[in-house]
Parts: sequence; structure tokens; C-alpha cells
Amino acid sequence: GQSCKAVLAVVRAIFEVEAAVGQDLRALLQQIPEFGTLRIPPGGCLLSGAIQEPFVRSVRLAPVQAPPLPKRGKSANARRHLPAVELCRETLYGLVEFCCPRLCLDNLILRSAPEDKDAACDGNGAAEQWCPFFRLSVEGILHCRGCEFEAELTLIPPLCEDHRPQVSFIERCRWSCSPGQGLLVCGHRPTRGPTEDPDPALMESMVASGLTALRNFVGELEQASMGSVVVPNGLRFCVVRDCEAFDVRHHALFLRWDVFVLIEGCSFHGKVLIEDGPNVELRRNPHLVLYGEQVDPDFIGTLRAGQLEKAPEPVSVRRRSSERSRASTTVRRKSRPKEAETAPRRSKARGSVDKNWTPG
Repeated sequence: GQSCKAVLAVVRAIFEVEAAVGQDLRALLQQIPEFGTLRIPPGGCLLSGAIQEPFVRSVRLAPVQAPPLPKRGKSANARRHLPAVELCRETLYGLVEFCCPRLCLDNLILRSAPEDKDAACDGNGAAEQWCPFFRLSVEGILHCRGCEFEAELTLIPPLCEDHRPQVSFIERCRWSCSPGQGLLVCGHRPTRGPTEDPDPALMESMVASGLTALRNFVGELEQASMGSVVVPNGLRFCVVRDCEAFDVRHHALFLRWDVFVLIEGCSFHGKVLIEDGPNVELRRNPHLVLYGEQVDPDFIGTLRAGQLEKAPEPVSVRRRSSERSRASTTVRRKSRPKEAETAPRRSKARGSVDKNWTPG
């Protein structure tokens, strides 16, 4: 017991760094060990960016003390006690870039630093009119949970290689305001020569495999009938769950180019733009407006090339009353354990989709 605690203390001393209140995190992010944790104090810290000098180390940013899980209906009050990471006002264009294999953000507030009243006026007494807003860009795997953004978040998920799943998760996050975009998930602009013509059958097979892999990542497939799932190379995956956005100036949600995104249980109060390139699966989103019309909150299906397609509902086979009356009690008791062994496990998610279903 005591030896384990001593080893744990040594490991934490190596891989965990606690920042001071009001300290600029830039130097710490360049010195922290790979896959280390940078602890943010309750008083908050500053973060400055530099053009063409992204952070390249995999790191986790989290509070010194993890906040308790908020109860239903009280998430807004719980977020008030989260530590803040504030953008330094001297940062050019308000841009902070992470280009690393993995970045984790847990239970933080990301916003611009408040305006200094003493420096708000120049010599003539005129207030400054230009104010940078926080623009966070992440190229790599992002795990973001329980954060509140008063900023713009751009995510470029990595390509899956060697059939290894590389999925980004954005869960229980909230955009309370943003002078620019809210959440932007994109890949790279497709480049194709004038003589190249992709095989439609090959493209449909890749899309079907990508959607199947995406459902596997979020646990939507029945474990008994799932089997092995092949993750196609060259795809970018992202899962957005239980997020909400308010008072975003441009787009609360913007998806473009070669990404596979699952959106579940989200409320985006604002403009939503999903271009023709992304392959999107929607799962019971309380508030989502596409092309000027609100999507049914109970809708489960896909969005491809601007077309919504509802997933077929699982068919449950019921026996007739006459057939049930013919079966004896002894036979039912003997067959019940066998049925329990072969019956697939029920999914605990909001909705489930048959793994063999593909849109189109």
C-alpha cells in the first residue's frame, strides 16, 4: 500500500505540472513531458499563441481538482466554478494552434482575457475598438469534455492509418458566445486531377465502411452480432455528443470536406452549415436547424450530399396469442436460458442502427 502510493507520487511528480495563477502556459506547454498533464489552478491562467509556432506535444489540460459531475438541469451553475484559460490580448489574430498527436481538454473555460480598464483608452481618451477573440485550432486527436467556450474551435481530425481507429470526441461542451465561428470540423480540401474519376461503387463501399466504423466507436452496434470491424484508411472521424451553442455570431456548427461526424443529443441554437463533402450521422438532437427547417428531435439517420435519410426502425417479432397459448410452461422454461444466451445485448444509447444498413 505505502509503496504503491510512493510510486504514484513519483509518477505524478514527473508527468503532472501545476501552473501558477495568472501564469502564461506557453513555456510550460513546451517543457511538459509527452502525454503529461498540466493542472490549471482555480484562479485561471493565460495562454499566448504565435503564428506558425504551434504546440507539438501531446498534453492534457485539466483543473487542479476535478469538479463533481453536474446534476441534470444544473450544468450552467456548475460551469461557473471551472478554471479559465484566457487568451493573452497581445496574441496576433487571437490564434492558438496545437499540432500534436493528442490533446485533451477537461472541464475548462476558454475565453479572451478581460480588457484592462487602464489600457482601454489611448492618449486622446478614445477606447480601443479592435479586440482579439480566442481562436483555438487543433490538428490531431482531440478529447474535449465538459468545457465552456467563449471562443472559436477548429478541429482537423487525423487520417486513420494502418486500420487503427483515431477518433476525436467532443462531449458535454458549451459555446456560450463567440464573435466568430463556434465549432468547425474539417479535413483538407480535396484535390483531384482533370482525368481522375473515382469509382462510384468504391466510394459507396468506403462510405458504408466508414459509417459502420463510426457506429462501432460510439458503441452503437450490438456486441453479439458485431464481429470484427475494418476501419478504412484515409478517413477522419469525430463524435460530438451532448453539446450546445448560444450567441455564436457566424455558424454554431460548421462541417466541411472529408470528415465522418456523428452528432448526438446536441442543441445548436444558431446557424448550422454542413457542406456536401462530410458524411454525418444524426442521433436525437433536441435543436438542430438544417436548410432553414428544424430537424425532428427524434430523428435518427444520415445526412449526405444535403439529403436526410432516416434509418429503418428495428423490427421486433412478436408471437401470436394463439401460438403462445399452445406452448406449455415446461417448454418455455427450458428454452429461456438458451434464448438468453443467443439474444443480442441491448444498446444503452439513445438510438441504435442496424449495422447492415447503409444510406442510399
